[in-house]
Amino acid sequence: MKLGASMELLPRPPPIRIPQHADRQREENVMAAKFAQLFDRGEDMVSAMKRVAQCSHLRQLNEEERDLLYRAYDDQIASRLRQWRTICRIQRNEALEGGDEVHVAAAAELRAKIESEMRDICQSFLGLVDGHVLRKARAGEAQIFWWRAKADFQRHLAEFDSSSDEYESLAQCSLERAHELALEHLRPSSRQSLQLIVDLYLFYEDAIGCHDKAFALARESVDLIADDIQQDLSRGLPMLEDSERQNLIRFLQLQLATEEHDGDSDEVIHVR
Repeated sequence: MKLGASMELLPRPPPIRIPQHADRQREENVMAAKFAQLFDRGEDMVSAMKRVAQCSHLRQLNEEERDLLYRAYDDQIASRLRQWRTICRIQRNEALEGGDEVHVAAAAELRAKIESEMRDICQSFLGLVDGHVLRKARAGEAQIFWWRAKADFQRHLAEFDSSSDEYESLAQCSLERAHELALEHLRPSSRQSLQLIVDLYLFYEDAIGCHDKAFALARESVDLIADDIQQDLSRGLPMLEDSERQNLIRFLQLQLATEEHDGDSDEVIHVR
């Protein structure tokens, strides 16, 4: 008997069926998150989207759901980062002016509380992504989104937790993984790919001070973008103006022009 024929005789596993009540519950949680966002109830929005993420083993989050999950946690961390930066400035001023011990102690206590809250928020988000969402996400745009989101929250941790370089290194790994996936699954001139390239460039340049890596990334990316757009031109495809994509490309070209002192790098690439 041929191998192909024997394989046909093997029983096939039954298709995975998602219970109707699970879909219904998911829809209710998404709607609850939307209402919570509408009325600025951030913690309720987080709770609702956390329940959605914990059920993502049934099917991957769609674009709306992933945006809501990211926004829920991002809003929570953003407000606390503003508070943390303000209290840090107050502490510096108190130290310079030899402030009252009571003031210094109160500021330190509040800062520790805010840092604890931010750490819990970041770890909760990263735990959901690693433990639930990313496992079910299909290769391509969805995985790129989540790796980039992981980098955002790892960088938040790195900003207020300066005890080690662990989170900065993790953020670099996440951004580089997202970039690898983008090279494999996205066109170089797509908006998502361009945003990711600029994120990684700024990380190399500003976060870890690795100018050589930043310049090499910009040089490679501009070449790939130019080739990608030239292929469209050679096929006679119509040009579609997109100001955001134009600005991202100009940013990369400007970095090359500054480094190389080459006026040719200022030429504008029109994108589809």
